[in-house]
Amino acid sequence: MKPAHLAALLLAAAPTVLGSSGSVRAMETSPPFLNAIRPASAPVGFGPACAAYRWLCSNAQAVVRSLAPLNDAQLLAAAKAVNVEVNAAIRQVNDIDNVGVGEQWSLPENGTGDCEDIAMLKMKLLQERGIPARLLSLAVVVKDTNESHVVLVLRTQAGDHVLDNLTNRIAPWADTGYTFIKMQNAANKRQWDLIVLGPRAQR
Repeated sequence: MKPAHLAALLLAAAPTVLGSSGSVRAMETSPPFLNAIRPASAPVGFGPACAAYRWLCSNAQAVVRSLAPLNDAQLLAAAKAVNVEVNAAIRQVNDIDNVGVGEQWSLPENGTGDCEDIAMLKMKLLQERGIPARLLSLAVVVKDTNESHVVLVLRTQAGDHVLDNLTNRIAPWADTGYTFIKMQNAANKRQWDLIVLGPRAQR
């Protein structure tokens, strides 16, 4: 995604729930799940991607497979494998340098893409490996550098875990150091929800 100025817009969009000082503060307790506050607007570029990739905005599986429900260990193992595979295969390049436009969400078919392109590819591959679409959501976060970033969230029974193109580690959301601004709704994948949880959040 675009760097700091987009993050500033996201922060300004929720002044009642984000700390006005912008200072980092540790949350006393972190819930295991990224629960929504209210509906939010989708990120720029998501709408056209939703039209282009049916699996991105549907809870139907991209590939039908007769698999037994996966437990958390199996979900996390599949997520780790895909995260490592995609991170090794795709080189991060911003949209301006890659496709000549400011913001375009598309699969990184030429081996390059930015954070949302890489997150979408991971979602697609995990669906193809039998992970239910309802357990996978894109999320917009703010890093400690005040840059916006997109990651993929995997919902397990124990809590929400993050697949990130900046690390091969699959971490619970609260261990990423990110402030989560908004996330794709698990039940209606065309809708996004305001989250506002993390070091800079103040509900």
